[in-house]
Amino acid sequence: KAHTDLGYEYYAQKQMGIALQEARVALKQDSSYTPAYNLLALVYMSLGEVKSAEDAFQRALQLSPGDPEIANNYGWFLCQSKREKIALSYFDQALQNPLYPTPIVALANAAECSLRIRDNKAGEDYLKRALNLNPHSVRALLLMANLKYRQKQYGEARYYIIEANKY
Repeated sequence: KAHTDLGYEYYAQKQMGIALQEARVALKQDSSYTPAYNLLALVYMSLGEVKSAEDAFQRALQLSPGDPEIANNYGWFLCQSKREKIALSYFDQALQNPLYPTPIVALANAAECSLRIRDNKAGEDYLKRALNLNPHSVRALLLMANLKYRQKQYGEARYYIIEANKY
């Protein structure tokens, strides 16, 4: 756990080499430690190593199929890999867990992924849910502004931009 936690800190500071080392050390000590596979997948994803990221996510999901954090992260990976429709099912899986501490992240990810495939209705629905949870979410506000602008609803787009600039 200590190596994985340390790895996440290095990951957050974009020190991928050290984060990768810490994940590997953690897995050497416990090859079934799911958070280490999640970290490994995130690092590989950041490094553009798609196959390695996919393998690490698959292992993490195999070990902890109901983990909302892994589901959200894998969903984001799939969205980045242009597999948006599959990604949305993973975001929804994360959101079904009432104990998931950061649903706003999965909602914003799902919204962005929906908007990428031009499913404006779903994207707006996810954004409304996100803004109901946290009306100060800059990411959700900016995504909503972008959506409203694309829909030529310039007054609403301006409103969301102004709101985002407050935070």
